[in-house]
Amino acid sequence: MEATFARVSGLVVHIGNSSPIAIYHQNGTRSIPKRPIVVVTRSDLNELKQDLKKTLEA
Repeated sequence: MEATFARVSGLVVHIGNSSPIAIYHQNGTRSIPKRPIVVVTRSDLNELKQDLKKTLEA
């Protein structure tokens, strides 16, 4: 499976995975349980907040 990515575009943060099957792993299906591959931790959120603050101050 392809790598998870985080990308900043202006004031928007894109977090995801470009694999076509990623959505099925992330959300599960009727026959497959959730197995999240895109996980945003508290540390990730804090880092994104700091980056956003720097962008707004610039």
